[in-house]
Amino acid sequence: LFLEAWKRKSNVISFRWNTDDADMVQPFRPEFIAHKGLSQRRGLYTSRGFVPVDEDMRLPTVPYYSETRRACVMAANFAVTLLLVAVVTAAVLGVFAFKLVLRASRAPVLHLEPAWAANVAALLNTLVISFMNLVWAHVSLYLNHLEVHRSDMDFEKSLAVKTFAFQFVNSYISLFYLAFVAGLRVNLFGVHTESGEPLRDECPVPADTAMGTEPDCLYALHVQMRMLILIRQGVRHLQVLAPLLFAAVRPWLCRWWRNEAPPHARKDARLLERVQLELDRPRYPGTFTEFQEQVLQFGYLSLFAVAYPLGAALCFVNNVLERKTDAAKVLLLCRRPRAHRANGIGIWLPILSFLSILAVFTNTAVLLLSSRALRELGLSPRGLAYVCLAVEHTVFLFKIGLARLIPDTPLWVEAEKARRAFFVRKLQLEREVNQAQEDAKVASDQDMEGARPSGAAMANQDRFDDDETPGSS
Repeated sequence: LFLEAWKRKSNVISFRWNTDDADMVQPFRPEFIAHKGLSQRRGLYTSRGFVPVDEDMRLPTVPYYSETRRACVMAANFAVTLLLVAVVTAAVLGVFAFKLVLRASRAPVLHLEPAWAANVAALLNTLVISFMNLVWAHVSLYLNHLEVHRSDMDFEKSLAVKTFAFQFVNSYISLFYLAFVAGLRVNLFGVHTESGEPLRDECPVPADTAMGTEPDCLYALHVQMRMLILIRQGVRHLQVLAPLLFAAVRPWLCRWWRNEAPPHARKDARLLERVQLELDRPRYPGTFTEFQEQVLQFGYLSLFAVAYPLGAALCFVNNVLERKTDAAKVLLLCRRPRAHRANGIGIWLPILSFLSILAVFTNTAVLLLSSRALRELGLSPRGLAYVCLAVEHTVFLFKIGLARLIPDTPLWVEAEKARRAFFVRKLQLEREVNQAQEDAKVASDQDMEGARPSGAAMANQDRFDDDETPGSS
């Protein structure tokens, strides 16, 4: 429902702002024009790429970067991405191995109960995820510059795909492990107890006895999601509020240190000084980071919604507050951003659609595999798999039917577009008719001018008529 509502709202905004054709013409990036590996070719760029034309079509030459070279660079970038994904996977599995060590250790300093060990592992996982996301933010930007994209839209699309592919593994692998692997009690890490028996990873017993006294993977998933959502939201607000607090305290610090107020705090500050102070602010980095965080948040809430239902309410409150903090960041901490025309959110919409489809499978599997009611029925693993497939197909068909029933564009928008297209076509026809009438009138006047005799011919005709008059001498 959220995605269908967003599609309708996006089409309405695009229609009202007249940005339906915003993606048809994309200017060259300055970095693309300044690249040394460019050549000049005759052709034009479309939404599908460069289209070469013949020499006799009289089109100007445009900067061109070899598609083969770009494909080689992208293949190398893909290898680097896979390497970092392997590093992330090893780091996350290492955290779970450390959790087993905490549980198996007999030392009083290291030994923890399973419930506390789960909380410590969740905290470490959150720190590892945040650190690797920070590293990837710089690495992906460097790799994306190597691909020499022509337009900002192509650059952001490629960067979004790289970022999502990495962060999907980095942010969700621990949740997938807790949901589908930890309950199998497999000895993945080679950790043994002091007696030599393999220490198998298993889900912890809930700390609250009201939730049961048996190992519960849903409880471990709940703890991990709670830690991820709360810490990531706190860090995001701290990144904005800390500079705002420093900007508010700075006048008082300057007054205390220098015994005077800074230029922007004086009432007699001239306009030029205020403009210079705003010019010294950093440029607005764009909305890419905000979209990235919102997509990750949507993934947490949709992929494992059954594990932490309260997360949706927390994220709603966070987003309401973040609207204010982001507005303050744009107004007080950055230069005035430049406006760019767009007809939607671009590549992020297919990514959100992918997460919504995957959420049907993950939530169904988590709910059925961890349901105590189904376990009490005594179903075999095959019977449980059949029930899971039946429920998943039912929910998936309902999702497809709902998407078909709700049109992406409201009816009044389609009617208004048809009305505008009709009037545009009518004006074009009237212009063509008027032009044809003017051309016919000009041609008629030229024919009349050609049929009318010239002045010399008329004088000769008059002389001839005088000679032919009877009685003339």
